[in-house]
Amino acid sequence: MANTEVFQGIHLKNPETGTEYRLISVFDSIAVLCVMNIKQLKLEKLSLRILRNQINTERLTVIKENPPIVDVSALSEEKAEKFQLYKGYMDRIVSYYAPTFDGLAGKFKKPVIDEIASEGKVSRDYLWKLLIRYLQSGMQNYALIDQRVFSNLLPRKAKAVQSGAKSTYKAPAPILADKDFKNLETYMKRYLKSEVKTIQNAYYDMIDEKYSIEICQEREDGTYEYIRKPLPDGQYPTYRQFYYYVSRHTTQKQRNEAKETERVVRNNKRVKIGTVMQGVKGPGHVVEIDAQEMDIALVSREYPDIPVGRPIIYVMIDVMSEMILGVSLAMDNNSIVGMTNCYINLLEDKEKLCKKYCHTDFQFDNGFTMDDVWPTGVRPLTIKSDNGSDFISDEAARIASELNINLEIVPPASGSLKPIVENFFNQIKLRLDDLLEQKGLIRKTYGSKHHEQACLNYDDAFALVLTHVIAHNMHVIKSYPKSASMKRDKISAIPAVLWKYGTEKLLAPSYFANRDEALYAMMTLEKKVTFSKDGVKWNGLTYFNADDDDLMQQMYKLGSKRKNFVARSDPRDMGHLYYLKNGMLMKLSLPSDDWRYAEYFGMSRKQFDALSEEDKATRAVEDRLNMEVRIAERKALKGIIAERSKAGVHDNDTANMRQNRQAEKAAISSSRSISERFNLGDQPEKEITDDESKKLLSLEDASHNETVTENKETPESPAVGDTEPSEGMIDMSTATKEEIEQMMAENAEIMFDGYF
Repeated sequence: MANTEVFQGIHLKNPETGTEYRLISVFDSIAVLCVMNIKQLKLEKLSLRILRNQINTERLTVIKENPPIVDVSALSEEKAEKFQLYKGYMDRIVSYYAPTFDGLAGKFKKPVIDEIASEGKVSRDYLWKLLIRYLQSGMQNYALIDQRVFSNLLPRKAKAVQSGAKSTYKAPAPILADKDFKNLETYMKRYLKSEVKTIQNAYYDMIDEKYSIEICQEREDGTYEYIRKPLPDGQYPTYRQFYYYVSRHTTQKQRNEAKETERVVRNNKRVKIGTVMQGVKGPGHVVEIDAQEMDIALVSREYPDIPVGRPIIYVMIDVMSEMILGVSLAMDNNSIVGMTNCYINLLEDKEKLCKKYCHTDFQFDNGFTMDDVWPTGVRPLTIKSDNGSDFISDEAARIASELNINLEIVPPASGSLKPIVENFFNQIKLRLDDLLEQKGLIRKTYGSKHHEQACLNYDDAFALVLTHVIAHNMHVIKSYPKSASMKRDKISAIPAVLWKYGTEKLLAPSYFANRDEALYAMMTLEKKVTFSKDGVKWNGLTYFNADDDDLMQQMYKLGSKRKNFVARSDPRDMGHLYYLKNGMLMKLSLPSDDWRYAEYFGMSRKQFDALSEEDKATRAVEDRLNMEVRIAERKALKGIIAERSKAGVHDNDTANMRQNRQAEKAAISSSRSISERFNLGDQPEKEITDDESKKLLSLEDASHNETVTENKETPESPAVGDTEPSEGMIDMSTATKEEIEQMMAENAEIMFDGYF
């Protein structure tokens, strides 16, 4: 264990004392450990070198664990709201005390905790209890929710109705249907389009126009009038549901812009107040993300002479240090896959990634490691992007929400509000253009032959991008405005150095505490998944997990009935589906031993959908072919029947059906005997010579003479039917079965006596 990996969240145990620890922070080669399984908050610090030595000498053992995964989208509205509230509190506390956590344990004043408790949404005692559980878990999300959520039911069952008296003053919130969500979306957009409309007024408009009915009411003077009144309580979304929907699907920046003109927002919020660093507290606090097509034409990896067009590069850059945290290369523009690839890159092992595509191990001076130059597992707190469909879609909002990342959308045509990522695209273009000239460089001029000259494939292009990322994170930014302390400490404006400086002096970055939970959040929640005894069905494919006994038992009990199944898919691979069981990640797979499913493994969702569209056209042709075959079949059947039924209905003799069937059966069997199938041909007749012919004629004459002589000596035979039975014979027409059998036995004895 010489190269023991020490990371935030690692679970350690002292074998002698039984004390368990959780590593919650590392700074300046100092490890901060939180003692577990106690009701108090107890923190211990020791040198990182000593910690590694104790692990290597087994004075501390590493406990492997699979922490539960929290699916926020599967929580009820109340639990999800509480989770987001508690998560926000924990982030505020950790950001204030990290990375040293000095002053958190012990009898010191705790202003942040007092401030949160003063808001009145949670008591100080419960907040403290929650914080202890959160730190002892390694800052995992599962510590912030009721542990009973991780049930053994698959799929989730409807929430049982609790006993007790119903509320007399407030109707319960209704369960929203698809039409309700469409209405929420419509009136949220109306709220955003108006500079003066409030959320409450938008909600009242929705209730009046979509959830009201006309009632005829009598006036005092005896006349009648029609008025609109809302539906009874419980039959329309509550204001709280509408407010929650707006807050989940918009950012504070979008809501501010909805109430002010773009120019006012840009001037008041950006130009007059400060720079792009305004409000940034440290590395990983705010990052910028964007995508752009690269000016390079690529060829197929499999067929180097076939051009496939240009790739799209996604990049995520930290604002404080200008370090590139995530990057991906995709062939789909405005694609959620390309965007999530950039998220996934945050979790990838950068050494393995660079070695795979660049085929080299990068070496760094001054004691820098790959994790210093390009850190792994960083969780951005705020991501700033433009209005691209891949960044503002419902799926992007859901992923960010589950990852506890705040999205900040800048107005269209406002590149100055995210200048760092815009500058990256300019820099990579400057580095590559002259090198790619006449090798696939796309120039916006008439007669450009970039497709004809293309020679690089996807792997080559990604190697160029990765190389540029390493160089970017190690280069000096001449235009970076340094603080006074940075100048005194002679800090170079290198992204890797700035990142380390910000981690030690400002605010330590947040990391994904549970890698599997983060990856699960990046997958797509599928709605049309069902299961029965035949397996889990999705998009016409059948998935199984034979290792999950509980699932197999439920499938057996369902029989032919089908039930909805909660699962997620990776749009990059149709071969698998994923679901949660007791908070653990489980996988469903297509049958690997069925050749019909082999090609779906590794096939993207986009490729699958394209194949499905092609198959629809094929099925239309097949339907017509089936129709033509059936029509031709019916014509032939009608002809066969008509040929035999020309004479009309026959008065058939139905007697002796059994005997007639046996006779017909024997005749048909004889006509279809195997001997009829042998291809032996007719046997050739033997040619008879003249001598043989004369001998045959002489024998025939002699035989004829003997027959004539014999006939002359034999008395004339009586006519058939007039003969009397001779001695020892019986009359067959009147004989019984026993007499016939006795006669046959006697004749057999005589025959065999003469034979032997």
